[in-house]
Amino acid sequence: MESNFKTEIISPEEIIYSGDVEEVVVPGIEGEMTILSGHIPLITFLRPGFILINNKNEEKYFVEDGVVEFYENKLTILSSNIKRFKEITKDYISLVSEKTTNRLKEKNIDDKEKYILDYKMDILNNLNI
Repeated sequence: MESNFKTEIISPEEIIYSGDVEEVVVPGIEGEMTILSGHIPLITFLRPGFILINNKNEEKYFVEDGVVEFYENKLTILSSNIKRFKEITKDYISLVSEKTTNRLKEKNIDDKEKYILDYKMDILNNLNI
């Protein structure tokens, strides 16, 4: 069985990643998932966290939200809020933290969104940049 599969990470502005990989770990809304060649088809939402692409070298991305689809050994990740980990700066963390904190203070926030925003704040507060 082929051990690699095609993976694409796409934002509205660009194709962030495209290549054959051995393994991808994604922060699914239900929990962290590892995708390997031959995985069952799936469509799920992303929660804030890290996407890890394991091939010859590990690549890491911070994602705030998005959608994951795996079908016929092709993984597609769509997100408008994704950043290469090596490009994350203290200024970026401060900006995202401020936006998240402001949204948490709003009155028209439901429990699901509050949970996701609290989760995002935990991740941002634990980044050692």
